Amino acid sequence: DIYDSEGILLGQTPFVHRIDRSANFSFQVEGGRQQVHSCDFVWGTLAGNGLASSVFYSVPPAVGISFVATSLIDLMSGSSYSCPDVMVNNLSYSKEKCKSIVMLPIDGENYRFEHKVYGAWQQKFSNNSSNDCDKIIDPKTTDDFFDRLKGGSVSEYDLNRRYKRELSSKYNATHAVQLQEVDQKGVKSYQAKIFQLAKSAKSKFAKLDPKFNLGLDLIGQDYVESRRWTNKAKAALITLIPNSLIFSFNSSNLNNNIDSSVELDISQLQESNQFISGWGVTSMDHPDAFLSWDHRLRFFPSLDYKIERFRVEIDEEVPGFSSEFDFSFVSIAAYYNLGYTVYTPFGGTRFELGTGASWFGVYGDESLKKNHFVTSFRGGLSHTVFLSDSLFLTAGGRFSAFSKKIIKNQIMDTDAIVSFRVGLGYYFPNLKSIASRAVL
Repeated sequence: DIYDSEGILLGQTPFVHRIDRSANFSFQVEGGRQQVHSCDFVWGTLAGNGLASSVFYSVPPAVGISFVATSLIDLMSGSSYSCPDVMVNNLSYSKEKCKSIVMLPIDGENYRFEHKVYGAWQQKFSNNSSNDCDKIIDPKTTDDFFDRLKGGSVSEYDLNRRYKRELSSKYNATHAVQLQEVDQKGVKSYQAKIFQLAKSAKSKFAKLDPKFNLGLDLIGQDYVESRRWTNKAKAALITLIPNSLIFSFNSSNLNNNIDSSVELDISQLQESNQFISGWGVTSMDHPDAFLSWDHRLRFFPSLDYKIERFRVEIDEEVPGFSSEFDFSFVSIAAYYNLGYTVYTPFGGTRFELGTGASWFGVYGDESLKKNHFVTSFRGGLSHTVFLSDSLFLTAGGRFSAFSKKIIKNQIMDTDAIVSFRVGLGYYFPNLKSIASRAVL
């Protein structure tokens, strides 16, 4: 048993205890001596992260804003404090420990069937465990945590570098169990492997006794249903569901390729009542699933809508055109993208390439009025910072090229757009789980 300085029981080892950012704290092990530790404020970390984030900007006001914003985030998140990761107090006696087990996601299985397997294995474990105090944490309580991760199975590498500390502190778990489908001489079953979370050194998966393996006799009908092609198709479609909604301000430049002596100026109109000029849905990765410095390559779908107004000013008279006129540009674009994200202590920077289909409408001047579908290609660079578990800010630029002209007349010839976007987004990590429960 572990007690704090006031004699209040904190928990039983091994476990993870979250501490406040105070000058010092102490604990005492039953039968052991009191230990005092401190969390120190590290000025170098605060200044380093602030300066690192500032290199993305060249305008002095932006540099200052970036430095202050990053420093505030470090102070609020606690990343500028250094606390001991592991505290050890060796005792002269030992006893069989009670296990508190969290179930890891099953690779390739949909939510509904996965929880059927969890329930059947939990019964199997209860019937065969020799330690009456062992318990399995209800998988429904860990759904939100795993929904924020990268999806699929969780590897030893992932557990050791990040998740084991999070699982231990949030759910007071000592072990994690992963069920993996195996085929031994034509007999299929789910093999159980266990991972020790509350351990300072790197852990490895260890096979549990075969008596804990789950045969298909307990989940036979559910197993057959999950393998039907209709359910497999539904599960594949669910993986394409975006998890983030973004409202954005957009500033675009229409690429004019016209070879003409006519001089004209095309400028975007920023109306005070139209600060939000677009919205979109996409897929984001929450930084909780990554180290402070990390990276990921992934495919993801996206859908964007935006409406922008432009003004054209012509320096000389052109038949059929006014010397000054306005038009609205509306676009709806669906893309399938390849994104590579680099995660840092001050946000994630994503490089993306995508291809898809777009619908454009040009309204206003009669000479420009047009709407059509085109295939398109897009490349972009953006930077995203999460302000909370769900709210995030994103900013970046994109270049979009189209299979045919979206504007074509005597003075304009446009087949590409360069745009800059600043957006506020909301992250919905459990949309896929909700859809899986609804249709599978």
